[in-house]
Amino acid sequence: MHHVAIMNKKFLRKVLCGEKTIESRWSKHRINPFGAVAVGDDIFFKLTGGKVMARAKICGVRYFERKDQETAIDDFIINHSNALGLESEGIARDFIFNNKKKNYLTLIDLDEICQIESFDICKDGFGIRSGWIVIDDIRRLIKNKLDNK
Repeated sequence: MHHVAIMNKKFLRKVLCGEKTIESRWSKHRINPFGAVAVGDDIFFKLTGGKVMARAKICGVRYFERKDQETAIDDFIINHSNALGLESEGIARDFIFNNKKKNYLTLIDLDEICQIESFDICKDGFGIRSGWIVIDDIRRLIKNKLDNK
């Protein structure tokens, strides 16, 4: 399975330099990637408002539901703040606080991270604000060069 994770420049840069090795996705409702990610899947990273620029292999995944595992979530974030791309424990605590109203957390371990030749995708049908796309083959999303005319 292929996944497209849309992220900002700061975190994409941290993924590419190997500083961020765990991707986290929080949601209030049970939506992708919660329950949709598996070890061995490929994840492509798309810059917000830009192109797909990187690829990684998923080598681990953990799912948390806040109602049952709030302490475990907080402990994990604090203990793995660097791998999540959070510079300090204080930033990690702010990160936890800012996500307190989110009920679902997906933590994805990244391996074989590499920059790739960038390309555009078409997100039609996935929602304009979609931050995560699950698809069997990413080539189905690649914009046709004729679309740019």
